Amino acid sequence: EATVVLHNQIIDKKHLPTFNSSTIEMSLPKIPGLSEHVIYANDDMYILRELQASDFFKDGHPRLSFHCLDKSPSGFYSRCSNAFNVAASELQHNIEMVVPEHTVCPMLLSSCEHVLSLHKNKIEKSITRFRDKKNINQYVFSIYDKITGKTLDSSLKLKYCALEDIDKLDSLIDVDICCLNDTSST
Repeated sequence: EATVVLHNQIIDKKHLPTFNSSTIEMSLPKIPGLSEHVIYANDDMYILRELQASDFFKDGHPRLSFHCLDKSPSGFYSRCSNAFNVAASELQHNIEMVVPEHTVCPMLLSSCEHVLSLHKNKIEKSITRFRDKKNINQYVFSIYDKITGKTLDSSLKLKYCALEDIDKLDSLIDVDICCLNDTSST
């Protein structure tokens, strides 16, 4: 069973219509009836084999792979960096900037709600109708969980490919989830 949730049900009307995935992502926890364990995926994710709940959660903890964020001038880097800075701002200092792999993302609703509550003003100021370098993306929730010790490593095999590089895509035989992104620079 699927339930359609319209943007106007979860996003303030001053930000509508929106053409910004970060605005939508910051509003995901407002979806009525979400369970504590949420699996979020963008429309560029392809699940290539049957997966189980245990691939995403173990003993109630999200399972997710992280990597160091490479500095680049892209808007995506800015949104990730902003997410990290917000998630880490109230916690430890001098920690390495890591972000989740760009993949299907397990999240805890309670963590999402906590981060939204804790950083309400910063997050509200980041919400725009169109993509902007001041945006914060949904990684803020997973980074917070990583920093606070709530995530476990994922064993899923992931593959990322920008559509402009599709000719370089090698075998997907051993891949669980593939992201075919429409651009490598946003």
